[in-house]
Amino acid sequence: QSVKAPTPFLTTIHRVPVLMVNQLSAKQESQGFYAANRGEVALVDLAVSYVSLGTGPEVSTDSHFGGNLDVSLRTAVAAAAKAVGYDPRFLRVRLSVKTSILQSGLYIDGPSAGAVLAVGVASALLGDQIRPDVCMSGTINDNLEVGSVGGLEEKIKGCRQFNYREMVVPFAQTSMDLVLKGKGSDIRITEVSTFDAAYQTATGQSLRTVTLP
Repeated sequence: QSVKAPTPFLTTIHRVPVLMVNQLSAKQESQGFYAANRGEVALVDLAVSYVSLGTGPEVSTDSHFGGNLDVSLRTAVAAAAKAVGYDPRFLRVRLSVKTSILQSGLYIDGPSAGAVLAVGVASALLGDQIRPDVCMSGTINDNLEVGSVGGLEEKIKGCRQFNYREMVVPFAQTSMDLVLKGKGSDIRITEVSTFDAAYQTATGQSLRTVTLP
């Protein structure tokens, strides 16, 4: 049975901030090493392309990413496609990072970048730009819900180091102490529970469906 192809689009590459907590190894801790700021921000390139034969979704990451993040990216692609009404079989998404912008030995893994990756895919399909002053940490699921993550206090420090002005976090995970830490860092803490809210904060645009022919 033939599949009706959705509207083709030009390849879009967004550089998105992925927030991490840089963990010391047991050996480093035993040797007395101390990380003054374990919050890290990796700027990763998210390339979203059209697959004309409808054989996708084709989702891949380079060698700097772990298996958990690969799974998270696949979930993010499915969620973004669902949110904007685009057939994921016509999508190719590639996540990569230039070694020159990644700290030596830093390895990117975990599910907490799911929401921002979904924003990146959806914004590529809708033609929106991601605000350069916003960072985000939160998981995403098939129901388009933004879920909880760990290490938010350290991630605030990372956002501050890179001069972000607003941080999007999962709803009901912040405490007054966390909010005050954000204010002390001149970072606005915005809580969201849905992908719609995360998208609107990150892009300044409403989440909507793709116009099909």
